[in-house]
Amino acid sequence: MIDYGLFGIKTQKDNIGHEAHLGGALIGMLVAIIIQPSALKENYPTIILILLPSVFLIALFIKKPHVLLIETSFKKIPTKYYDIDHKYNEEKKNKEIELDELLEKINKKGIYNLSKKERQRLDELSSQ
Repeated sequence: MIDYGLFGIKTQKDNIGHEAHLGGALIGMLVAIIIQPSALKENYPTIILILLPSVFLIALFIKKPHVLLIETSFKKIPTKYYDIDHKYNEEKKNKEIELDELLEKINKKGIYNLSKKERQRLDELSSQ
């Protein structure tokens, strides 16, 4: 329970409030012990098995969060584009900037001072 909760908090690969579930589970257990202290006597091995790793992992998570960094192959890789329109507009803007730079160079130095690669790129950008 605890390890999966911390794993879910660190990877953030789903839309589940792992922090809330983890806190709720621990608080629920503590409230149950306060309400029914005799449960502590009857179930102490189980409670210790849950509580000790929980406290240790939470302390570790708070004091040294870099230790729990989890890299997974199925972790969602953030993209810099919001949607396909945003990507299209960004690429179009970058091409316009590149074209403007080439035209500025032509304006200052003349078309014959462009390298072969720059002329090919100018032709590509002009035809679009």
